Amino acid sequence: DPDNYVCFKESCTDDELYRIIGKFTEMVDTDNDGTADTNQEVVKIIKNTSIGNEYWDNDSSEYAYVENNNSKIRFVNNNFDDELAWGEKPLGQNDWSTASLKNYLNNAWTRPTSEILTTRWYLKTPSDYSTVTASEWLTNERSGTKYGSNPEYWDGSIALMYPSDYGYAVLSSTCARTTIVYNYSNSGCYDQNWLKSSYDEWLLTPSNSSDISYYILSTGRISSNDVTRQYYARPVFYIDANTDVKSGNGSKTNPYKIIDTSYTIDEYLNNELPAGYRGNSHTNSATQNLYRYVGSYQSTDSEYTGLIDNYICLGSNQNPCPDDNMYRIIGVVAENDNTTGLEAGMVKVIKNKSIGSYTWDGGTGVDDSNAIVNSSTYTNYTCTASNWDKTSGCFPLWPESYLNTGILNDTYYNGLSYKNNIVNAKWHCWVNKYNSYPTADGEYSSDLCSDTSSKVALLYAGDYLNSFNNGVTNSTSTNKGWLKMSGEHYLLANWGLFYGSATNYSWGAWRVSSGGDLSYASAYGYFNIRPAGLMVGTDPIYPVFYLNNNIEIKQGSGTYSDPFRINEN
Repeated sequence: DPDNYVCFKESCTDDELYRIIGKFTEMVDTDNDGTADTNQEVVKIIKNTSIGNEYWDNDSSEYAYVENNNSKIRFVNNNFDDELAWGEKPLGQNDWSTASLKNYLNNAWTRPTSEILTTRWYLKTPSDYSTVTASEWLTNERSGTKYGSNPEYWDGSIALMYPSDYGYAVLSSTCARTTIVYNYSNSGCYDQNWLKSSYDEWLLTPSNSSDISYYILSTGRISSNDVTRQYYARPVFYIDANTDVKSGNGSKTNPYKIIDTSYTIDEYLNNELPAGYRGNSHTNSATQNLYRYVGSYQSTDSEYTGLIDNYICLGSNQNPCPDDNMYRIIGVVAENDNTTGLEAGMVKVIKNKSIGSYTWDGGTGVDDSNAIVNSSTYTNYTCTASNWDKTSGCFPLWPESYLNTGILNDTYYNGLSYKNNIVNAKWHCWVNKYNSYPTADGEYSSDLCSDTSSKVALLYAGDYLNSFNNGVTNSTSTNKGWLKMSGEHYLLANWGLFYGSATNYSWGAWRVSSGGDLSYASAYGYFNIRPAGLMVGTDPIYPVFYLNNNIEIKQGSGTYSDPFRINEN
């Protein structure tokens, strides 16, 4: 009786306990599309007690009595009529993908945890089950035979144990691994197998006959029978092998405790942040519970661990989290949502790695055809300090930027498998004159970029300034904030979400320099809004967007190696 008991609550009765079958590498659905597509280390878990006597499949529930002419009963299916002899019942099928027990386990049965993964379950069988060992069962479950058009596998959450699971659970010192599982009714096998119960119990694997599947006899050996028979059943599922164990030693009296986090991000920031984190001081959000991660810039992700643990992995169950799915939480901040038009606390995140380098208005440094001001149009503008405004044509308008409309809110956004978690927002565009530096609260009290909302934009200057661990309100501090990222990058105000500066005959955009200062770039410098041949260079782009603050953190500690993961839509 190994110490492999698990409890998904603070305390469990015998009926609420589960047991670990083992650690495996299995195909897992990592992008939430219902298809298991990536090999991942997982832990396989079985319920300690049965859920009761169940049919493996009972097709009679899909039929209805129509008439009784004293000679025949007609059962009506959705697609055809079957006329059966008097008293004859329609047989079930051994196709797990449509089985009544599969439907019950995955739809009606109450799951003990939200940690259950969608994985691949194999549905093949040996040609003669009475001649195979545990290892041969394992091979044949994946590459053996199958009946007719039955599927080779099923991608889903909850199933039953394999014959190989039962075969390997025996104590090898008393029942050799070369023993045929069919013969496990022998002493030393059935009485030394922790997965054996005192009742007949269904297994997942179907036979190569149309209505037959395998089960474990109460005597200990494996046999087969009609799927319309009722035997006991125990749900089996997988969880991530990196799931945290809160406490326990695995014994029945002190089981491993794996408890859902069930914090919203807002609650986590409110209740769980260690000392040294602070709320922002925006005057228009005094009634909001707003929180930010603050701290110094580190040159590598690993250096942040224990300092700023705000990594979040979106749309992937892979470990480590892929670069394309790794983000960082800026905080819960105030912004206009598109539902009420009022300031609302929303979770603001930034991509951890750049999606590439672009000019602020959408050029790539090579192709400027999509840019607002390109090589054929820039000479049409005569811009001076006196006519620098939103309507003169000299002002770089974010709503018109191809970086906004064609890249961030089209190509990038529509390529995200987790875009349903992103909420609309009306972004602020802070405007200042030449050589007037932004402040920490600048954008949040400024005009909106547009009355039209969008999903994705760039970082505010104020967000960057608020990330400094000494709460600076200017860009001259030598202790740079963590949102410096890995190098120079644009902000919403021209190379960022905030609009920048202009002098005679120039356009500009605010950016974070490679040294961590806020800087602006004129049209004749390296990082102006002129694209293509007129641009000497481009800057990396880090997308920023908002999540609903009621999204729950389901696991993770926020470190780079163990990022937060959420219950995604």
